[in-house]
This record gives sequence, structure tokens and C-alpha cells, in this order.
Amino acid sequence: CDCKKEKDYNMLLRVLALASVFAWCVAPSAAQFPLNGDPGALKKMVGAKLNETSQVDSKRNKDEGLMDRAMHFAASKEKQKTIQEFIERGSLSFPGGEEVIEQNKDAGVQIIDPRTPKGFGNPFFRKIHVQENLDQRALVTEAVTKAAIALGRQLNPETDTVGWRKFWSNGQMNEGGSTVWNGEFLPFFFTSANQIIRRTCLSCKKDFEEIYYKRKTPVRSREFLTVLVSGPFSGTNAVPNQCGTDFDLYSSYADAIAGTNKWRHCETNSKGLPGHSGPDKKSDNEFTCGTGCQPDYAYYVEEGNWLPMAGTREFHIPGTRDGTRKEEIWMNDFITNLQASGNNIVRRMCHVCTPPYDDLYYRRYTDAPSDLLWTLFRDFNPDKIGNKMGVDFDIFSTLEDAVRQINAWEYCAPYTSEIGFPAQCGPDYDSHLNDQWTKYNSIGNHGSGRAHTGFFVQNDGTDMVKFKQEWLSEEEEMMAFLYPDEYGQTDDLGLKVCHDPGSYGTENPEDDIPDSHNGWYDVTRCGQCNDYCRWVPLGTSSTCSPPSDNSAGNGWNGGQWNMQVFEAQDEFAGWYDVDGCGECNYYCRWITWWDWLLVSGGNPSFRTTYGPYVWWDCAPAGTNYHSMDHAPEYYGRVNYWGSTFHHGKCDGEGSATFAATSSEGIEPRVSTLGETMQFSCIMSGSVGGTEPGHFDEFEHQKCSGEGAVTPTSTRKDRFVGCYVDYVDARALPHLVGVGFTHDQCESTCRAKGYHYFGRQYYEECWCGALTLEDDTYSRYGELDPAACNYCNGDYFGDARNCVYEILDQFDAEAEWKKHECSHIPVQDKRKQCYISCRDADEDLTNQLVCAKLKRRGMEWLAKEISAWLDSPICATKDCTTYVHPLGKDVGNAKGTF
Repeated sequence: CDCKKEKDYNMLLRVLALASVFAWCVAPSAAQFPLNGDPGALKKMVGAKLNETSQVDSKRNKDEGLMDRAMHFAASKEKQKTIQEFIERGSLSFPGGEEVIEQNKDAGVQIIDPRTPKGFGNPFFRKIHVQENLDQRALVTEAVTKAAIALGRQLNPETDTVGWRKFWSNGQMNEGGSTVWNGEFLPFFFTSANQIIRRTCLSCKKDFEEIYYKRKTPVRSREFLTVLVSGPFSGTNAVPNQCGTDFDLYSSYADAIAGTNKWRHCETNSKGLPGHSGPDKKSDNEFTCGTGCQPDYAYYVEEGNWLPMAGTREFHIPGTRDGTRKEEIWMNDFITNLQASGNNIVRRMCHVCTPPYDDLYYRRYTDAPSDLLWTLFRDFNPDKIGNKMGVDFDIFSTLEDAVRQINAWEYCAPYTSEIGFPAQCGPDYDSHLNDQWTKYNSIGNHGSGRAHTGFFVQNDGTDMVKFKQEWLSEEEEMMAFLYPDEYGQTDDLGLKVCHDPGSYGTENPEDDIPDSHNGWYDVTRCGQCNDYCRWVPLGTSSTCSPPSDNSAGNGWNGGQWNMQVFEAQDEFAGWYDVDGCGECNYYCRWITWWDWLLVSGGNPSFRTTYGPYVWWDCAPAGTNYHSMDHAPEYYGRVNYWGSTFHHGKCDGEGSATFAATSSEGIEPRVSTLGETMQFSCIMSGSVGGTEPGHFDEFEHQKCSGEGAVTPTSTRKDRFVGCYVDYVDARALPHLVGVGFTHDQCESTCRAKGYHYFGRQYYEECWCGALTLEDDTYSRYGELDPAACNYCNGDYFGDARNCVYEILDQFDAEAEWKKHECSHIPVQDKRKQCYISCRDADEDLTNQLVCAKLKRRGMEWLAKEISAWLDSPICATKDCTTYVHPLGKDVGNAKGTF
């Protein structure tokens, strides 16, 4: 029979039951029939057998039912667990992506990092917006709220206009008028930091209340304003306005700056901004126009740090104000604005000039003469009284150079005729051009030379130059603006004041030891390389004690300990200048108590004990005893001379200290002290070099030359120190390779997500620490860098690690502890955040702006964490999951939860 199917199985049970009854009938036993010979016995027994079979079936069905029920509840429980996990993660939909999670659908979806895989949200962000329901006011104290209400102010940091100039408004948003007249819009737009236009609309749907238009191509016509406000948003011949080519649209300023989350549907029409565009689909009637469109809106341009003066074509400011031409008003205020600018800088922009003539900076050193406008516009003579190049002014190619007064132009052709700025000047003779000037006949009217030009005056000297300095560390930037009193003397830009290069004084430049690390550095961190650093011989003191008279190795402390010791006569035994007096009067060597244990411990720079009974010791100058009465390792004590001994051996007793004439090849960031030399810096504004031990660490990067701008750091790691290691329990537990170069070791440990790496023995590479605060690398103690051979060459000592911190390795815990402002990627907004929080106690505006921008910083921190979590940092076969910081669920096709 076929017993594979369930019904056949049940039939088989019944057949077997009948067979057993038949067997009972054929061969009955005494037990089968009772003694009374009941005639109904057969019937009873058959019924009993059938009933028994039925009970078996019933029990089996019941068991199967219980099992199905248990499996059902287990699956249901697992499903509920999965659903809850998706809810807590901030997922937008359940597995499969079809069913929307109601709890999360309105929790700030636009903030989620676009790289986040579908179905996986950002737990940090969701914790803020879902569990804690942190709104825009959460960082504003109750006292601030009451004060704002008392003043009748709208407590809504999201809609404030700090940092924006209103140039067009309508309806409810017309209150207060515009801060920029229509004709002034383009000059302010040209000098804005990021070429971004903001539209706020109170009558629009939620997704269209805030729109940020980011221009990507140059604008050459005043029709630009009309295209934005009234249309056609599709553009004109004078103002092309094609989606993705000429502009992009965003829902937030931060996204516009970073270029993230731009609108996916971009469609122009004959009306104003945004046409039929939308964040993800076509929109209708969210645009502005002349009549019949959105009624309550305002347009803003980013605040720049430049005030317009006059210009031609698109730079020209047309119209009048109170009966006076607008440009004439600006012109009348020119000298006043220039004197108040802080740096006395005039800027000329030119849309049709050859770089660097397209953006020039004229900086005054002396008081501006009353006819300076005439000089700039019509008769720029670089050699006339009051306008002498190098005396009264200089020309620069960048604002940064002008502020720092570096890289000034070196050449101006002899004056021959009346032409405007910059006449026939140039960076040097070879690169100067003769046809990049402009001459005005009257204000706003181009006479000859280059058209499409505009002149501007620096607003108040508080510009963004500082934030262009990528060499400035995150901590330095925060200190400069948040704690200026602790940071040090700064200029108007928040930068440390630079001093002129120092001088050698009585030191002899000929004593400098030739080395590739000698050169100019910015040790003071002012942005300019005015500190000269170099390797020099170690100095000497004026007095020396006489040589030790006990070099035989017997006795200790004047005979109080008379046990004989034995010394190893190896290449390291001999006379040393331990006290740095200039004479070699200390006798040092390896010693032991028993001659049969006598052995050399090798280079004392690596160790000062060799097993429990052999140690390095010296007989100090002027004495007749040893320095120790014990074997340090045997008694568990510290060696008198430390764990390493980095003094250089001399030629003989009492001889003069070996004068360093050649480099030891030490990298200053590893150590500024060698055996015979030190790394000394002649600091700017000082005389003579720094003393030994002046620098705890030296992470500065060498510059290209004297006075150069501080270079952006290219280092990927920071030297931490030389540390002891133990074979049985490694301080950095993961060996990833042997024979690795420094860069190979760094990149391998970085790829595996570790924060520290160590180089040991013969180029072994060890990794460890999944967080920045994990300092187990130091669990066995630190040594002098000499114990690791100054981390030079291919040998670093036995059980010794040259430890380095991997820079820019993301650590969510460490990032969370930083100041909220530090996470804002927009440089000027970050500066504004620091300053407003610093001055939050002074007025309500600072408190509100600080609260808003700190929240912005938290949102960007959420994005950083999301990007880290959803971007596996290791995809190689050697990156095993059990050592991976993201755990076992990391892979190219998976999320990380």
C-alpha cells in the first residue's frame, strides 16, 4: 500500500487493528476470555480494539494541534518582535516595504540620510523625534520662552531670518518691508556666500513653506529677479533656468549647502518659483506670480559681507530712493563704509575678465584720500601721491591673501593714460595683462574697458576667511569663538595674531644639524608659518662632578652593601654624560650578582632589565657606589634609570660629550629629544630657540617656506607613544600582518574599524580599540620613544608597540560628547552658532539663534551616525565579523541592525 499520504496512514491503522482481532479469534488464550465464558466477549474485544485505535488517532491529532498552535504563537511572537524592532529603528515601512508604519511616518523623514537603506531608519534621530518628541523649542529654556512672549516675539527658530536679507515680499509677509531694494538684489546676490535664494511661503502647503534655490551657473541679467518671483521660471534668453543645469531646489538650507536631498521632481513653467517642482512629485499652484497665485510669501538672499558701491550692466543699481539715485547714496557713504570695514578692502568683481582679474582685492594701508573713487573709476595711477603701490595700497588675488597681507601683486606697468582699476597691474611682470581695466564715464555707466563689473566695500571686517582655513582643527575653531579668552589674542577674524619671525640671538645657525625636518612651521597656530624649527646639539651645563671612582662593580653606598656584582663588558659598557654637563663622568653597564648569570642585556635604549637578575646600572659621577642595591625585576621595583636609557656612549672617561653633527633621523612628532640632539624652535616674536623638553608633543606640519599659509594637514594618524606589550595578553590584540609599512598598517587597521594601531618587532602590525576612549594599548605602561628605536627603521624592539591614533575614524560616542555647533557642516552657520551660544546671556536673539543652531547640529550628528552605521567600513574577506565593530550583520547587501 501507499502510506505516504495522511489518509492512507489512518487506513493502515484500522487494517492492523482488524488483523489483531482476527489473530485473537484464531488462537484465543485464557486471558482473552473470562472464566464465565461471556458470549459477548468477541464483540466487546473488537470494540475495545477499535476504541483504542480511535484514542491513538485523537491523541495524535491533539498533539499535532498543540504543535501547530505553539508554532503559530512562536511565529506571531517573532513577527511582533520584528515589527517592534522596525518601529524602534525608525523604519518607514514593514518588511516588504508595502505596509507603512503609522508611528514613524511623520517623524521627520526628510532628515534621514539618503544613503540609509530602505527599511532602516536612524535610531539616534528617531530617539529624538519619536520617543522624546523633541521639537524646535526643546533647547529653549522656559525663562527664554516667557521672555519671548513678553516681548511679543514669535518663538519659532525655524522661520527666523537671521543671516538673510529680504528683497521681495507680499501679503502677510510684507510686514516691515524689504531690507534690500529690488535694484540692489543682484549685487548682494553676487557677493553672497553660497548663491542661495530662500523663499518662505505662509499660504503654501507644508512641503512648500520653505524652498531653497541654489544657483549653479552665472547670472548676467537683472531679469533674474523677475524669473524667480513672477516668471517665467522656465527662464529667458538672458537668464537660462534649466533644472539640474542652472539650479537645484532643496527643502532645507543645510541640504542646499551640502548638496543632499535635492528635489527629485523639477519642472519649470511660466509662473514663478518653484514652477511645478516638488520634493518627490509634480506640484500645482505652489508658485508665486503677478496675481492669482500664492498670496503670502517672501524672498531672501543670503547675507554677505560686502556692501555695493557702483557697477555696470548686471552690477548696476538702478532707481532712486527719496529722490536720490541709489548708487549715488552708496557712493556718498563710500569713505565712511571703507573706514568702518576693519580691513580697508575694496573688491572688484568682473564677469568677463580673465582670472585672477575676475575677482580682485584692493587693500588700503593709509587713510583713503577724498578722490579715491575717481582714482578707482577713471584714473588709477599706482605711483601717484596717496596711491603708491606697496605704500598706500596693495592688490591681491584672494580675500584671504588681502586679509593676511600675503602674496601681494608685484608689478604695475608705468602710468601712461587715464584708465580705471587695476590699470595694467598684475601678480608679476610675466603674468600681467593690459586689458582687464574698467573706466566709468559716470556712476553706473560703462565708458570703456571691461563691462560687467562691480565695486564693493567690505562690510565690517567680520568675514568668513577663518573658515576657509582647513588647517584649523575642530577644537581650535571651537576655542576661537566659544572661549576666546582662553584661546589667546586674536584679530577681527577670530584668528590668533601672527608675529614676525624671531631671531637666533646668541645661538649660532652653523650649529644646526642638517635634517629634512628643519624648516618653517606654524607652531603658534596663527595661520602663518613664522616659526623656524631645527635639530640642534643638546646643550651643556656649567659644572661637572668628577668621574666615578668605582667602576669595578663592588659595593654600594660607601660600603654599606658589600656583595660583589659582576659586569658585562659588552659594546654598551662605558662612560656616559648622564647629567648633561658636557663631560662623560658616569660609568654604566649591565650587572648581576652571580657570574654564571652574567649576560649582556643589549641596547639599554630598549630595556634596563634582562630577566630577574640582570639589570643596567651606573656609578654616578663624584661617587664610589652604585645607584641600586637590588635587582629591580626580581624585587618588583622600578629601575633607578627608568625603563629605558637613551644617553649616548662617550669615547672614554671624562671625555667631552660627543657633539652631534649628523641627524639621528628622528621624526619630531615621535620625539623632540634624541640621544645627542633636540628639536628646537625659534618662535615668532622671540629671540633664541626653545629649551629641551619644551614640547610635550609636536604634531605640526612643515610649511613650504617662511610666511607661507599654514598647510592643511595630510596626516592620517597621530603618534601616541611607545608602550610595553605582553605576549600572553596583547595590549593591541589583533595582528593583521608582518612586514607592513607604516601606511599599510594604518590603512588596514582603519579599514577594520579600529582606532589605534601599533608597529612592533620587525614591522608587525597590530590593531585594537573599537572606540576612541579605549586606552588598553597603555595597560602595561609607557616607555621613552628611544625604547622603540624612535619608531624608525624596520625594528621597534621586542614586546614594544609604537602606537598611533587613527585620525578621522568615526566614533559615535566621541562625537556625541562634542559641542552641538561642531557638527554643522556650513562654515558660516557653525561660526554663528558658536558666537550666539557664547553670547546667549546678553540678549534674547542670541538665545534663540543658539537654540535653533544647536538643534541643527544635533540633526547633522544624526546624519553622521546614520552614514556610519549604514556604510559598512569593511568589505574584504579578511575582515572577519568577530573583530568587526559593526558586528556579525555587516555585509555588502545588508543593513547593520
